Amino acid sequence: VDSKTPYGTDIRQEHNDPKWRDWSVESSVQTDVISVVVKFWTGRVPDEDIDLYLRRFCDILHTVKPVDKLGIWYGVRKYKVRLHKNANGHFIQIPNSISLGPYNGRIIYPGQSNTCFICQSTDHQVKDCTQVKCWRCGHLGHKAKDCSSEGRCSLCGVDGHTFFTCPDSYANKTRSQQNPKIGYLLNSDI
Repeated sequence: VDSKTPYGTDIRQEHNDPKWRDWSVESSVQTDVISVVVKFWTGRVPDEDIDLYLRRFCDILHTVKPVDKLGIWYGVRKYKVRLHKNANGHFIQIPNSISLGPYNGRIIYPGQSNTCFICQSTDHQVKDCTQVKCWRCGHLGHKAKDCSSEGRCSLCGVDGHTFFTCPDSYANKTRSQQNPKIGYLLNSDI
């Protein structure tokens, strides 16, 4: 994992900064409160969409968008979060990567398991994966061009629409507020 920013500062070094010390790494995933770093290689992904995605796995307690020595934000968002538990009482793991529309990002936190982006296996990484994944519905075994599903949203996790038509996405909420007659796009409109 590359922890260097474009300007050479090390993301991990910022945890030694006094303003971060109170909530940086409290422990591994054996505690419910952890620090999470989300990095996109573009500034085009709204904070609201990343927050909505993360809330599927955790409660957000605090958010910071650090800047470099020149005061320029370099695409990293830091969160202090409380992890959700599944029905068995185990902490739900936040995925290592995030895809929202055409934008891909990385999620890093202490104690996370490295998993394959395609099949979520811990035995290998994406370059060695033999599975085929549908980017429309998220299931294994077929490609999007062969998918008969209405899709699964990568943002909110709900079946029946995709990220681009998600009524909860920042872009669609903003669009519907500006022109209430438009609402959000339907799959047939794309």
